[in-house]
Amino acid sequence: MRKYWPEILTFGLIAYVLVTCLAPDFTWINTDSDGVHYWFSAANLLPAHKTSAPLFLLLEKAFLFIPYGSEFWRMALLSAIATITGSVFVYLIIRHHTNNRGASLLGALVYGGSALVISQSTIVETYALNTCLLLIGYWFILKKHFRLACAVFGASLTVHFISGIGIIVFLIFYKELRNWRNFLFAAPFALLFLYMPLTNREPFMWWPDPQTTNYLEALGKNILAFIQDNFDTGSMLVGGIAIWDLPKRLIDTSLIYLVSLGLMIVPVFLYAWDRRKTWYKSPFIWIFILYSFLFIGNLAPQTYVYLIPAIAFSAIMGCIWLKEHLTNKYWKTYALISIVGVSGMIGFNFAYFDIGNTLDPNLQARRYYDVELAKVPEGSILLCQWGWDWAACYPYMQENNKSFVPVCIGTLPSPIYQADLKRQNVNYWQPPEVKYSYADEIAESIIDLNDNVYMTVPMGEDYGCEIIKADKTHLIVTNTVNDIKVNYQFSNPYEFITGAIEVREWQNISYTNYSLGFFVMIGGIGGGVTYLVNILVNKPEVIRRKIKSLIRRPKDGIFRPSQEK
Repeated sequence: MRKYWPEILTFGLIAYVLVTCLAPDFTWINTDSDGVHYWFSAANLLPAHKTSAPLFLLLEKAFLFIPYGSEFWRMALLSAIATITGSVFVYLIIRHHTNNRGASLLGALVYGGSALVISQSTIVETYALNTCLLLIGYWFILKKHFRLACAVFGASLTVHFISGIGIIVFLIFYKELRNWRNFLFAAPFALLFLYMPLTNREPFMWWPDPQTTNYLEALGKNILAFIQDNFDTGSMLVGGIAIWDLPKRLIDTSLIYLVSLGLMIVPVFLYAWDRRKTWYKSPFIWIFILYSFLFIGNLAPQTYVYLIPAIAFSAIMGCIWLKEHLTNKYWKTYALISIVGVSGMIGFNFAYFDIGNTLDPNLQARRYYDVELAKVPEGSILLCQWGWDWAACYPYMQENNKSFVPVCIGTLPSPIYQADLKRQNVNYWQPPEVKYSYADEIAESIIDLNDNVYMTVPMGEDYGCEIIKADKTHLIVTNTVNDIKVNYQFSNPYEFITGAIEVREWQNISYTNYSLGFFVMIGGIGGGVTYLVNILVNKPEVIRRKIKSLIRRPKDGIFRPSQEK
């Protein structure tokens, strides 16, 4: 105990903060649109979300057997334990790179006390566990246990696909991971995705009714729906931000990093600056860049949660840089200031992210579940303007033996979802193509073409909403922009992280063809053509050598690059 008291104090502090701030019951705070339906899916072994997160749901099912607290609190405990464990591996990774105890403890505190990390470690969500598995996998790489690393990375993909970015980086930097014998240790986890088609049954919340009694046919239809819907969602979101909203997103991203890393943001920048000529040789820098750009270019602002792995590896970078300069008395002083700053940051975040007290004191998700949904008549249609209000309908109907048709407006452009609504006798206008901005028009047509339609209306900035008789004047209209208005405004990063501005601002997402992805594609095509033309005009001998190397066949029949200079 005396030997390891700094570690016990550090990880004990992180554990105390996270467990104290855990959500006591249903909440939608911290952009937790998934929490209630994750609870429903885990409790009943049903699919959840578009990727279903099978390993996450099975672990959460196990946590439901804990004989303490509400079921939601028990499931949120998994997120807290994942971050505590992740902090331990941040400590171990820094200790491996620096052999310095102080720098390692500082890194663990930065990660475990980060505003963004705490916000996602006190609710029912996948990102804390996902980041924890990435850190464990990298630790096994450092210890040269490549088969275990592959197994952990395979497990992480069954929690959330977002871990694929970090895995690709490690595959490129460590060739041992690409050995097929090691890679086989990840393969068995792919079988966990059979969870989705095997558990897809009523109420068919996320995946459509296959409309067949043939088991193999139903399995095939569910797998195709899984692939198509995930592809459609990814192609809509990734790079979908309007080009004139990009300045605001860049500023918001910087502020999120600032409140999450505190003073550690300075050594993170200096770590990259010291390696500016060889930055591409650092897996840490690549992870930071790729996860940052995934969020920066994403149509949905609530995907800021994708930045958590970047926070973890930023803490590692910053502490490695500090250790590299600790021989100088000035940098020892800066390290001490960083410790004081991190302690203050943890204290503030501890008070700020206390769910049920500071945040969401009325637990609006529980209120909606118990009070508002009781207003919906049997057999009616409920237009849900978000995703979280729609997801809560299914467990409510099962628990209270009621039946009505919940309609998620944001999903209306999906042909799969439209066909499912048609089977439930919901009348609607069918758009000529799949386009996100058509959601408003389809929702209006449902109000016009059906009787007994109700709708949810936001009540404030804490995700609360009430249910009223459907009225088109209360529909939240998507902001489809045709003229360029560059946005340099920024948001309070704490309101961004808690989701307080989601109800207020994010319904005005600009959906347009003039997106970041569009300009990147045009630039890539133009740059590629320009490069080829330049080679053809100025260096035709390069092309000739390449062609010769491809068509020349040596006597032994093995193709080899030309040795000709």
